[in-house]
Amino acid sequence: MSETRQRILPLGVKSQASLEDFYPHPNAEALRALCLDNVESWAGQRDKETFFFDLYNERMGCGRPLLLAGRQAAQLTDWVLPDWASRVSAGLQYALRFPGDAEKRIILQEMAQRRGLQIGVDAALYLLRHYPRDLGALDRMLSVLDTRSWEQQREVTIPFIRLCLAAENLR
Repeated sequence: MSETRQRILPLGVKSQASLEDFYPHPNAEALRALCLDNVESWAGQRDKETFFFDLYNERMGCGRPLLLAGRQAAQLTDWVLPDWASRVSAGLQYALRFPGDAEKRIILQEMAQRRGLQIGVDAALYLLRHYPRDLGALDRMLSVLDTRSWEQQREVTIPFIRLCLAAENLR
C-alpha cells in the first residue's frame, strides 16, 4: 500500500518509535483519516497526550477525522490533560465485544469459504476445541489447511484436521 494510504507505527508503552517518526507525515493533508490504536497506552504521558491533543485539534480543524481505538472507554482512562480527556471522551464511541464460540464457528466457516474451502460444522467445532481460538491464529491454520488440502486433494474433515495439527505439532 502506498505511503499516503496507510502508515502503521506502534505507539505502545514499550514502543521505541518517537512521535517525530510518526508525524508530521509528509502527505498529512492527503490522509483522509488517521487511525490510532491502543490509545490507553499513552495515558499519563504528558508529552504524548499533548501531542495527540494538538493533532486532534489540527485534524478536526481541517475536517479530517482522527479515529481512536482502545481496550476501555475513554472516560475510564486516567488522562493527565483535562482538555485531552474532554476531547477524547466527547466523540462517538462504540463498544465491540469478542465473538463467542458459536459466532467464532460461523466466522471460521466464512473465512474458509472465502478461501474456497468447505468446513462442516463438526470440523469447525473440532478445530475450535483443539486449536487456539483467536481469529488470527485460526486464519493462519486455515491457510495451512487450504494448502495441504489442495496438495493432497482432500476435503477438510476432522481426520484431516487431526493430521494437520499433528504435523504442526499442535495436537
